[in-house]
Amino acid sequence: ISTFLYATDDAAATVETAGYFNNARHLLSKGDVIIASMVNGGTPVLKHYIATAVPATGNITIAIAATAAG
Repeated sequence: ISTFLYATDDAAATVETAGYFNNARHLLSKGDVIIASMVNGGTPVLKHYIATAVPATGNITIAIAATAAG
């Protein structure tokens, strides 16, 4: 599992769209962590994501990483 730092002027809703990271397919694997700095309504935000699917073809999907209790 790898961790990536990513910065963009795109809104969080755009970054969270299926396929947004398709151009990084050669770098990402399922379970990789992406720490992203982005714009949300004009205010910079930081979110942590996990790659939930990185198929050979089709859209890469991510999910907001949630801390599990326990």
